[in-house]
Amino acid sequence: MNRIVFAIFVCSLFLLAACGQKNASTEQSIQDIVSKQKAFNTTPSVTKSVETKTEPKKNATKEVVEEEPVEVIGEIPAFNKKCRYSTILYGGCKWTDDLNTNFILKIMNGGKRTIPGLWFIYTGNNGTTKMVRRNEEILSGGIRSFNIDYSKLVKDIGVVKKMEIYPIEVSNGTYACENMRVYTIPESYCKLASAIRVNEDGSVNQTG
Repeated sequence: MNRIVFAIFVCSLFLLAACGQKNASTEQSIQDIVSKQKAFNTTPSVTKSVETKTEPKKNATKEVVEEEPVEVIGEIPAFNKKCRYSTILYGGCKWTDDLNTNFILKIMNGGKRTIPGLWFIYTGNNGTTKMVRRNEEILSGGIRSFNIDYSKLVKDIGVVKKMEIYPIEVSNGTYACENMRVYTIPESYCKLASAIRVNEDGSVNQTG
């Protein structure tokens, strides 16, 4: 009897072990289950680049070449000898061509305030004068380059003997600052459009 009971017990153990192995074979780890799941977001991820904006330098000096303006006929500047803030500096001039028909004039604002404009007064060899007002601003420390049509000036007043530049200052009126002027003589002070080449004998090379 005891042998029969023992045999039944042993058979029961084998059956339980077989069932346990079967259940173990059907189990899946959490890693396996996750790896077999389909991704909900099938769109590939895109890394957004961050744009870096370069701020302009505060002290950067910009040179702007201006065209000769339309003449204001009959306008005469009011002069003031006591201007204090509208200081300008002469930056030189250079012919744009070998025929001396146009030249670039550079004027710099040497003061601490914005200059609202300039007066140009041209004097010809026959004493005739021509006055032109320019209303472009020049920032403090900034340079403005003006394109001067010299051939047109010669037609109007003859060879230019003096070109005076006056800064404009607004203080209880609008004035051309006589005490802050600069002047130039194109034929004498403007640089040549091309460098002069000298031959070995010291003569000027006319062919370039």
